[in-house]
Amino acid sequence: MSPADPLQPTERRRWLRVAEELLIACRGQGHSSDAIYFTRNLSGGGLMFEFPGELSPGTPLEIEFYAPRDCEKQTRLFMLIGAQVRWTSEIPNASVEEGSNQYRVGVAFNQIDPQDQACLDEYVNKRLVMAGTPRVT
Repeated sequence: MSPADPLQPTERRRWLRVAEELLIACRGQGHSSDAIYFTRNLSGGGLMFEFPGELSPGTPLEIEFYAPRDCEKQTRLFMLIGAQVRWTSEIPNASVEEGSNQYRVGVAFNQIDPQDQACLDEYVNKRLVMAGTPRVT
């Protein structure tokens, strides 16, 4: 099949992602940075995390991001990143208890310091190389 084959799924992502659990806190509509979450994947352009409520696409968030400075996660750096919710997906749950639902939330970064962007890109590229994925240039 050719790359333009309509039966092939179209990849819309601009950034390669790595599966990564990193500590974040976020502020936005109806929630504060008191709650801590973990990312499930990460790229230079956004991340996905699990959240105990549904967030509407377009919701602005301010993410406190505690990222490793190196792939061994020995040193940490702090980033404050502006982001916007792109999508939310409910995680199937056997519980019928109200408030027990979890959601996967995908966000795109829209305000990030250029130095933080460079550090994040370097970290993601190193993780991709460690995973055997070609480095993004």
